[in-house]
Amino acid sequence: WITSDGGLYYEPYGEVMPANTWVFVTATIENGYDLTSYLNGVETSKDTIYRDWPTNFAQANSTIYFGALLYSHGPINEVVRSNTAANFRGSIDDFSLWSRVLSVE
Repeated sequence: WITSDGGLYYEPYGEVMPANTWVFVTATIENGYDLTSYLNGVETSKDTIYRDWPTNFAQANSTIYFGALLYSHGPINEVVRSNTAANFRGSIDDFSLWSRVLSVE
């Protein structure tokens, strides 16, 4: 996730999503730093975020980009929103953001 305030909070890696197929993507952040990503309920990556995650996105006054490409350009990082192979090309059916990690139950 990359925010418009210039912060890189996590650069996901792991499984490649299959083309022309609906998938269920989930991510959890526990203890403010431990991020786990899932694809169709299967864990695909686990990492530690070394930067504080905003606790309130409305107060953080930033935009979250999904599927954007971040690259270093001079002294600042820039978000590239052009139509490149690295960007997400598809549809998002539902999006939810919870203030706590939900269990499988």
